[in-house]
Amino acid sequence: MLLRLDPTDNRPIYLQIYGSILGAIDSGRMAPGERLPVARRLAASLGVNMHTVLKAYQMLREDGRIEIRRGRGATVIGGVDSGWEQVISHAIRLAKAVEVPKDEFVRRIEQEW
Repeated sequence: MLLRLDPTDNRPIYLQIYGSILGAIDSGRMAPGERLPVARRLAASLGVNMHTVLKAYQMLREDGRIEIRRGRGATVIGGVDSGWEQVISHAIRLAKAVEVPKDEFVRRIEQEW
C-alpha cells in the first residue's frame, strides 16, 4: 500500500493516514478482505510513531471499515456501501479531532443543506 504524508497539510498525521486509507477503501483500491500493513511496519516506512498509525487504525475500526484482531492484524471489512451513517460518524469524529465546536459544526451543516 502506497501512502504519503503531506508536510504542508495542517491536519494531524493520524488524520492524514486515516483519510488516505479511507480514500483507498472508498475508491475500491482496497477491497474487503485485504489486509492493512502491520502498524509498526507502516509507521517505520512513514517515519512516524507506531501509536500514530494505531490511532488512525482505531478510527477506521470505529467507522466499521476495518476489523482488528490480535495476531491477525487489520483487515478491510467495508467500502462505499457501508452507509451514510458511517459518513456522518466520520465527519463528527474529524470535527472533534480538530476541535470544531458542536454549534459551529451544526451551523455549517444547516448552511450547506
